[in-house]
Amino acid sequence: MNRVVSAARLHTIGGQSISVPWSVLVSALAINFLIFGTIQAGDGIDEDPTTGGLLALYAVTMVVFIQAMNKPLSFALGFGLTRRTYLFGTALFALALSFGSAVVLYALYGLEQATGGWWMDLSFFGVVGLGEGNPVVAVLGYAAPMTALTALGALTGGINARWGLIGVYTAAIVTLIAGGVFAVIMFYAHAWTSLGHWIADQPSAALFAGYPWIVTAVAGAGAYAVVRRVAA
Repeated sequence: MNRVVSAARLHTIGGQSISVPWSVLVSALAINFLIFGTIQAGDGIDEDPTTGGLLALYAVTMVVFIQAMNKPLSFALGFGLTRRTYLFGTALFALALSFGSAVVLYALYGLEQATGGWWMDLSFFGVVGLGEGNPVVAVLGYAAPMTALTALGALTGGINARWGLIGVYTAAIVTLIAGGVFAVIMFYAHAWTSLGHWIADQPSAALFAGYPWIVTAVAGAGAYAVVRRVAA
């Protein structure tokens, strides 16, 4: 267990794995303040503005875990850590980062609510219908998608570490083909409307705090299978 913790701590060296995603988020927030503040000072906005700037934190976090399966992995193996230990340590760091970020995001959401949307009716940290009055569900709703993206990032990085860019391109092409086949099947089965209704009927807690764990499990298992066979 101590070696797993040590592997997790490798990701905190230099602090970039934490500081870079949050620096991007702060930049996105500042840009939104500038844009919507300028609009409010002019003609104003008829409806409460909502922005997708929060996605920047999630996207960059995924990139961090793509990178974690390359040079940091080689560094860890050079210091005698096994691939299995490194993967478990990475998973531990991913959970700590996701839930730590979720707590901070929920606190910022509370501040956003208390200030009337940063004094400009801006919704930056809020997710519609997520955990209304239930902090546990809300924190899970912030954490689960991030954890899923860390697993997808680790899988993508593992594919790159094992097979290089050819492997990444091949995986992307296979994914696109599978998506296209699924779309065709859904079209001829006249099932798109039913799928849309099903998604619309799902509570926000299920969409954000529940289903992403399925992605985490599948992508995490894939990353484990691929990285275990990466050459030292």
